Order: sequence, then structure tokens, then C-alpha cells
Amino acid sequence: MGRKTAEHVRRDLDRSLDAVEVMLATSDYLLPEGPWLCDYALAAQLEYLTRAPATRGVLDARPSSAAFVARLTTTSR
Repeated sequence: MGRKTAEHVRRDLDRSLDAVEVMLATSDYLLPEGPWLCDYALAAQLEYLTRAPATRGVLDARPSSAAFVARLTTTSR
């Protein structure tokens, strides 16, 4: 067995992000009465993906996920 190609990795990422988008389309958080630690963990990973050059636009076509990240990474001062 060898390494996955870049295209294979991107397909896997897109499939996972599409699943997250479906989950967040009907709820503000992953679990009821959130946010929970799992929400913050996912938001941190998604936020990183929007900053890495290769995946910067990954949430552009996923509005529920983008709103989720904004909700959990915005702090009021």
C-alpha cells in the first residue's frame, strides 16, 4: 500500500466536509444544547482549513459550515 494521491486526499476531505455541511444545515451545533467541546474542536479544524493556502476556499460553497466557524471563532470584547 502506498500513499494517497493529492486528488484522493481532496476527495476524502470534500466528502467529510459535505457530511459536516449536512449536519450543520439543520442545527447551529453538532449536538443539542451546544456548543460543546466537539463544536470548538471542529471549528478550530475548519478555521485552519480556511487559512491554509491549498484549502483556503474550502468553505465557500458550504454556508452552514462557514457560519458555524464564524459563530464559534468570533469573540466579543
